[in-house]
Amino acid sequence: WRDVAKMAAPMEGGLEPAGGGGDARTGQDEQESPRPEPAFVYTERDFIRSGVGWSGSRAESRLDRALLSAWARRLAAGCFRYPLRGPEMPSRELPGSRRLLAQLNARRASQRRPPQTIAGLRQPFDPQRFNFSRVPAREILFPLRRGGGTEARVGGQPDPGARPEAQAGAQPEAQVQVGPQTQVEPEAQAGPRPLPEGQSQSQPQASARPEARAHLDPDPQPQAESDALLIINVSPLAQGHVLLVPEPEKLLPQTLTRASVLRALELVLLSSDPAFRVGFNSLGAFASVNHLHLHGFYLRHRLEVEWAPTEPLGVTGAGACVHRLCGHYTRALVLYSDGGDCEEVADTLLAIIHLLLDRSVAHNLLLTRGCALGPQPPDPDSRDGVRLILWPRRSCFGAKDGSAFNVAFCELAGFLPIKTAPDFETLTEESALRIIGEQLLPAEEFQQLGAEIAGLSLH
Repeated sequence: WRDVAKMAAPMEGGLEPAGGGGDARTGQDEQESPRPEPAFVYTERDFIRSGVGWSGSRAESRLDRALLSAWARRLAAGCFRYPLRGPEMPSRELPGSRRLLAQLNARRASQRRPPQTIAGLRQPFDPQRFNFSRVPAREILFPLRRGGGTEARVGGQPDPGARPEAQAGAQPEAQVQVGPQTQVEPEAQAGPRPLPEGQSQSQPQASARPEARAHLDPDPQPQAESDALLIINVSPLAQGHVLLVPEPEKLLPQTLTRASVLRALELVLLSSDPAFRVGFNSLGAFASVNHLHLHGFYLRHRLEVEWAPTEPLGVTGAGACVHRLCGHYTRALVLYSDGGDCEEVADTLLAIIHLLLDRSVAHNLLLTRGCALGPQPPDPDSRDGVRLILWPRRSCFGAKDGSAFNVAFCELAGFLPIKTAPDFETLTEESALRIIGEQLLPAEEFQQLGAEIAGLSLH
């Protein structure tokens, strides 16, 4: 980005693309390309905390409308490396009990940007390598901004679909510049955000103490949140495939931070569609770019991890309750948020992430609408909350292998983008589970890790 300013008002002039010139994929003049949309401003009032499920129908949320419409405009303008439709990208559910979904995506395998060479989980950010500060303006959908009040806004105007009491508090919006000199909004300087409805400062274990947070995240800045960016993934896997880039001006390496976990969790809560997922691949777990980012997309297929039974990991002082998957083909840790405990869940997850980094354990993360945790979900059809599924796994550095698919968060969850037509046609559930199993953390190591996690404390 060169400059993203006055995001709350209609764009005038837009951005100059990194490197200048026109559209390398379609030959389009950059003057005709889509420009970044006004900032998407949200508060906790926008979280969808009830009525989410696969059965029945529900109106699109503000986020769904904004994301999908902006994404469709860029699809029509030829901003992607390939179209995400047609007979070249068939999909099929593999026969078997796991309902694995295979999708042939040969163009992604052949046309995506070559992955960067990764040597370790804590590899520093390298400004000389590709990073998301270099993307052209037309690939930016909009900044994502956490408002400080209760108003719901689209750009600088109150959302016409918001409740009257929410509109009443709308204020003129501050400017924001995305780059090395990001301006802090007045609302962010005013003080900490209000607590979720029904929660008071006196409630126990609502969040970690400030000193504990500082230990988990060396630069937490809880009162000065900068905008995140939503950028299209030019080599998409599914409809609405975007990249969430938290705190882009900081140029952070691909290691989760408190701000990034909160943004990811809030993004899922802003969608009313159970198909919307957010995922993260650490270094050594098939991350391709060493610049902090997460993936988001709409996958209209029910995944087993949404309802799979879980059991508590053990007695833990780490805030939110940590479970593990039961009877699943992977070994994973699971947390759950109903939308009113985002900070507590983020702090707990971050404590586990830091333990994994200290143990040099690569990991993948999926955030998806799902059932409440336990051996038997009380309502198997409900997707009102968010499951956060974390897979500690074997590290994989160097060139990506020649398997039918790479094992990252999508594949661990049951969505298998396949590289070649022969592999797509012959892949079975048994062979897919074998490929996935080779990347899992061994059972003994997972059990030992679980014991350490159960002993964590943020208080």
